[in-house]
Amino acid sequence: MSRKVGLYIRVSTLEQAESGISIDAQRSSLQKFCELHGWNIHREYVDAARSAATMERKALQKLLKDCRSGEIDTVVV
Repeated sequence: MSRKVGLYIRVSTLEQAESGISIDAQRSSLQKFCELHGWNIHREYVDAARSAATMERKALQKLLKDCRSGEIDTVVV
């Protein structure tokens, strides 16, 4: 069975987005993980400089909506 994978990538501060564990570094690690498992990535969801203190994050809300609708069945974080 083919998985419909969504990657969720987030950093909580602008400083992290620019010089910390960057979005690109996370993306690369998640892509490698999926490749090792033979999973195809359907979509990426990225929240840059967004705190985990709230669920009101645009990409997170889109990810949850896509999970509910069946567009995504596996999330890699």
